[in-house]
Amino acid sequence: MTPTQLREWLFQNTKDDQWWISLDAVTEDSPVTVNKLEERLKSRQYNKVQVLHLSQAGLANPPWIQVELPEPPPQRVHQVTSQIRPLPTANRKPALTCQTCGRGALVRRKRYRMSGPVVLIGYILLIPCVIGMLFGALLLFASGSAGTAGSAAADKQTRTQLEAQAIPAPIIQKVVSLKPITEDDRSTLTSKQQSVVDEAKLSLSMGKVGAGAGAVIGGGLAIFLIISCFVGGLLGWLLIMKKKILQCNLCSAAVAAS
Repeated sequence: MTPTQLREWLFQNTKDDQWWISLDAVTEDSPVTVNKLEERLKSRQYNKVQVLHLSQAGLANPPWIQVELPEPPPQRVHQVTSQIRPLPTANRKPALTCQTCGRGALVRRKRYRMSGPVVLIGYILLIPCVIGMLFGALLLFASGSAGTAGSAAADKQTRTQLEAQAIPAPIIQKVVSLKPITEDDRSTLTSKQQSVVDEAKLSLSMGKVGAGAGAVIGGGLAIFLIISCFVGGLLGWLLIMKKKILQCNLCSAAVAAS
């Protein structure tokens, strides 16, 4: 308990402020008040403090109360300032002295791995190859779209021609779908209509085959163009690659950067 809690106990139990006090297992000769107890605690000379109210001294088992000791005052930390040389950081690195001239500092730079003419050839290869890959991708998309659009246009034209000859719709659908025409279907047509249907079917078949072949050829050319331009662009990229070096700012001597 704390001295404040002891006072509350006195108030609740209407007792006199008289306590036996034990300091480190040594009981004093006369009772003390809570104020005197606080003075003992403030001295901070004791590790264990117990109290017993005067009215409870005659009990067979006296209930000694453990008193909480005050917390020690915070210790002041003396800040010692010392001049510490900052370590090199990523933005502040120690300069390396040139071993050739002995005076200049080595600066990190980038330089082309190949000679000037070879680098020029690399750019000549790289730039057109990049454009070629873009053109090949566009050609691949266009060939697929053209094949689909050509087939749809042929279907529409065939349907218009057959409708102009008063061909029944089921037969027109079979012609457009390239399905075989049965004898029952042909029996409902005149000889002129039969010849128109045969011509339309043959023309539509040839048109779709041509559109499909064109799409395949165009797509194949586009894929070939993309692959060849990729290989050429890769070669050009290898020719224009740079390497890191350390170059002296005075004599321009260069060494490879590790």
